[in-house]
Amino acid sequence: MHRGPSNAFLSRLKDELSAWSRDGLLTPAQARRIADRYDLDSIGRGVSPSKLIAAISTIGALLLGAGVILLIASNWGLIPRPTKLGLVFLTILTVNAIGYSLKYDRSFPRLGAALLFLGSLLFGGGIWLVAQIYNISSRDQNGLLYWALGILPVAWLLGMETILTLSSALLSAWAVWKASYFGYPNYPYLAMAAALVFPFCYRKRSAGALFVSLVGIAVWLGAGPLAWCLRQPEIAHRWWSSGDSTLFPLMVLPYFVFGLLLYALGLLHSLSPSAARFGRVFTALGSVVLFVVLYTMSFRWPASELAKLIARPIPPAFWRCLAVLCALYLGAFATAFTVSRVRLRPQGRARDGELLFTFILLAAGGMLSLGLDSSVSTGLLSNAMMLALAVALIAFGYGRQEPHAVNLGFAFFALQFFTRYCDWGWNYLPRSAFFIATGAVLLAGAFSMERQRKKIIHTIRGKA
Repeated sequence: MHRGPSNAFLSRLKDELSAWSRDGLLTPAQARRIADRYDLDSIGRGVSPSKLIAAISTIGALLLGAGVILLIASNWGLIPRPTKLGLVFLTILTVNAIGYSLKYDRSFPRLGAALLFLGSLLFGGGIWLVAQIYNISSRDQNGLLYWALGILPVAWLLGMETILTLSSALLSAWAVWKASYFGYPNYPYLAMAAALVFPFCYRKRSAGALFVSLVGIAVWLGAGPLAWCLRQPEIAHRWWSSGDSTLFPLMVLPYFVFGLLLYALGLLHSLSPSAARFGRVFTALGSVVLFVVLYTMSFRWPASELAKLIARPIPPAFWRCLAVLCALYLGAFATAFTVSRVRLRPQGRARDGELLFTFILLAAGGMLSLGLDSSVSTGLLSNAMMLALAVALIAFGYGRQEPHAVNLGFAFFALQFFTRYCDWGWNYLPRSAFFIATGAVLLAGAFSMERQRKKIIHTIRGKA
């Protein structure tokens, strides 16, 4: 059940191997054996053979599964009910047994893993087929829940990140589907994610499954608790009686705090070397959420609508939800600040600077929540905060020697720059001149930013 080394480790090992050979720490034969063991020759020159085999195996498994399903479906009406049930169970058991044998007994780990993943997909299909065979009338979204819970033990026992990610995605899809369909928060999802999914993500060190879970929580937050808070009977009829749906602009306030919460949790994770890789997931996703909120508020319509909505009666449940998110953020902020001062006294200043930056963003976001009476003022504040976020990500990424943060900061800056340029150019330039100037600006801007980005990334890797 051992997970393979990460790409970052392999890249570093390849560089170190050359230095060890040059310094006489390893003989050429020893260096060659290490390089062959980890397939280091494929690093930096495209897809490694093992990954290619995994991709081909996965595609083949999916095609095989689709063919089996189509074959059964084409003759479904002619098959007796006991035979149908037997086919469902036999197919699932056979695929999983072959996959397990190939992965653990016959030294074909990539092919075996692909078949085990196929077995997890067939398990979900089997749930609906059994329900159809016996005409079981139940809520469709519960099938996703049974599917997710059914394959979760497989992910745990076999240590397979792909199945864990699939289970996390299915559980999130169930939560969002049920919350949006029935119009209530569906809080049990949060408890199940915290008790069943997140511990597995950390134990198996699966950043991918953690990312999927956090995205699921972000979507559930809007489809569940926030939508429920804004649809209270005593106030909802005033908002939608004329067909004017004003739910969307108010969503930016809790999502803004949610982004800060994710970023603060990421900084808290980064204080522990064993949890640093998870911290990058939190900070990256938190940065994206913050930028999306600020980018939305930089346009005239959402900004003006928010200013109007703040003056209208809003259910107290909405403010309670916002207060809970603020309390969680402040708790994460205080914990990270305390840990950085106690455990990382010499290096704590950089983390303190990032924490202080998130607190400044919260204060600026509070000005947005006050509903500035001018959409121009709200737009200017949003643009200033976007620029600060992009520059901060570049600076913090450089300080922490994390290229992904630098890349994210440049991407945010580029999107903001080109959006604002198009806003101005479309209104004030003739159409032909607009397209000519836009093309020139895009090319020049892309060249300049890419050159600066490469310089920073090269400097970071040189220090590593």
